[in-house]
Amino acid sequence: STRPAKSIMENAASLWPDPPAWWKEEPGEPPPLPEGDITVFGVSRGVGAPPLPDLDDQRYDAAAAPHDSLRALGRSLRLAFTALLRALASEPSAEAVDRQLGEVRVLVTNVQHCLNSLRPHRAREDLLLLLRAQLQRKQRALAA
Repeated sequence: STRPAKSIMENAASLWPDPPAWWKEEPGEPPPLPEGDITVFGVSRGVGAPPLPDLDDQRYDAAAAPHDSLRALGRSLRLAFTALLRALASEPSAEAVDRQLGEVRVLVTNVQHCLNSLRPHRAREDLLLLLRAQLQRKQRALAA
């Protein structure tokens, strides 16, 4: 015998408890963001964005095209990461691993700096796109 679908759904709904009272309330304003430092698991941390590490050892040509620099850094990063894995597998001495890990850190910092150099260009492109869209909307409104 087949049961009607409605009774099956009513029975299924009765198996679950009602949601908590706070779930039914209208959402209010979110709590304010903390200022200064917060402590998480006993470690004190700042709430702002972490500062970008200093670029002590620049591994890319700032005058070259950024996509070429990123491609070269990506290649170097893959090689350094492979060397780190080899060092971990073959000679897990702290000195060899630290040396390879330092190389990976330097390359990642270089990638961060190279990507950050593209931010002004990207912001300009986004602004141009926005202005062109506004211009087209205004031209269509004037033509209508």
